[in-house]
Amino acid sequence: MPYSGGCLCGAVRYRLEGELGFVANCHCSICRRSHGASVATQAVLWKPQLQWITGEEGLQCFQVTTGYNRCFCLHCGARLINYPDNLAFVSLSINSLDEVTEELLPSMHVYVVSKPKLFSICDDLLQYDQLPPVSPRE
Repeated sequence: MPYSGGCLCGAVRYRLEGELGFVANCHCSICRRSHGASVATQAVLWKPQLQWITGEEGLQCFQVTTGYNRCFCLHCGARLINYPDNLAFVSLSINSLDEVTEELLPSMHVYVVSKPKLFSICDDLLQYDQLPPVSPRE
């Protein structure tokens, strides 16, 4: 199923082709700070699946201490993707999609070891202290 999405102001637009990998609630401190929330819901996909429609030149990326690049819109500040330099996948902010359907609900929690003590996980999804192996959905 093709997906599309973009930033808050509409300056940056993208399209996704093919099946996405897993969708996870990330609890790492970097995601929490960059999203301003207790959890960041991310979808994993292979880099070639992401095609910029408009505004790619309006993306600003910076590298955090973990080696991940975090990219956001220069105009509105919406964070869209993360990616490690040395791997072939991209982590997409799921809420930047035009439509989030049931098939895009998270299947796990990652970096649970970093979650705030005040935040409780109240579901039965898998929990990982780190990122599990990345692979596309089967």
